[in-house]
Amino acid sequence: VTNRQMAYKARLSEFEDGKASQLGAYLPSVLEMEEGEYVLDLICPGDYSGHLLMFYEDGKVGRVELSAFATKTNRKRLQNAYCDKSPLVKILQLDGEADFVVYTSDDRALLVPSALLAPKTTRNTQGVAVVRQAGKRKLTDAVFADTCLIRDLPKYRVKSIPSAGAALTPEDKGIEQLTIDM
Repeated sequence: VTNRQMAYKARLSEFEDGKASQLGAYLPSVLEMEEGEYVLDLICPGDYSGHLLMFYEDGKVGRVELSAFATKTNRKRLQNAYCDKSPLVKILQLDGEADFVVYTSDDRALLVPSALLAPKTTRNTQGVAVVRQAGKRKLTDAVFADTCLIRDLPKYRVKSIPSAGAALTPEDKGIEQLTIDM
């Protein structure tokens, strides 16, 4: 998926094998991208089951069925891969149901169950508001709950969306005072 709402489909077998000392293939030239276009995220769709969670800067999250990206023909480039109303921040591939953590620009976090998001069949859905917009608050990142570094996760759980979330504590930000043991 690129910054210009395009999704490129390629098989690993289409890329040449290289040595460990080589830098690899330059994706924009191999996939014949337009000038100024760059890769935002890579997805390995497998059998196109499951969902994609698309996180937008304006606090909305779209849950799209991965089958919406499947094609009958062997097309390499899909247009309108996601909504262009707000910049795309992150894409997470979801198999089943899981909790995810959303971070905002004003140092807040929300623990959201994916069950609160209804799946859509269109790729370019603008999503559902998850982060309550106030001032210049923006969604900055998203990770699955089982991979985040927050120690006290239940504190950030939301019961309904949209929500402002809870302010991150210094311990949950990963900021710790260094000590010297003698």
